[in-house]
Amino acid sequence: MKKIITIISKISIFSFIGIGLNIVLIGTFLKLWICPQISDIETIINFSVLILFEFVMVHSGVFMSVLGKSWKAWLVFIVFYGLFALAFNAIVSGNQIIILYGAVVLNRMLSSIMRKPQKNEIQLSGIFKNGGKQTKNAEPSKELIMSVAYAVIYFFLFFIVMFCSSSIPRFGLTKTFLDAANYSELNKLGGDFDDKPYVFMCFGTFYYLFLTLVEVMMIKRRVKKELQKK
Repeated sequence: MKKIITIISKISIFSFIGIGLNIVLIGTFLKLWICPQISDIETIINFSVLILFEFVMVHSGVFMSVLGKSWKAWLVFIVFYGLFALAFNAIVSGNQIIILYGAVVLNRMLSSIMRKPQKNEIQLSGIFKNGGKQTKNAEPSKELIMSVAYAVIYFFLFFIVMFCSSSIPRFGLTKTFLDAANYSELNKLGGDFDDKPYVFMCFGTFYYLFLTLVEVMMIKRRVKKELQKK
């Protein structure tokens, strides 16, 4: 037991922060889906936009995983994707999108800058130094593998949820509730799922659940690997 605690203590704190953020999001999406209140209607709209914004975040995560310690690269990245965050934030009330974007980027940036890169690990700085070519036998980092996994989960789950949208239960987001909350007038999203916020709540619940499971599995795998060494 002492060995396991020692191994876990060596795992980046940012991995656990990421898991914590995901758990908060799971709980929020689930609450808004199953037992929403009239006062939650703006949050429901905001979290629906969050799912669309996640499309930007999920592939930006791949770039974040290879930025390494290059402050210039991070600055360009933050400004570029920050413009997308501002555009999505303009759709919603409040600043939830910007706050979430800042929290995710800060967590990933600090994790990337503070950790020690492995030998022959794929890094953006390494590509620039070698004239656009990566060093021989370069290997993907754990962060890069995780980012690609997140992208695969997002697109795979997206098609499943969209295809099965007619079978997803409304739970608390009934038509009566949405009419009473004046949802149609407040919602600026439009599209095929204009009157189906429960589709976004379902997607958010399972998407962040799968991300959490992947993170936990990676930590469990590392602990098992370290135990085998001993």
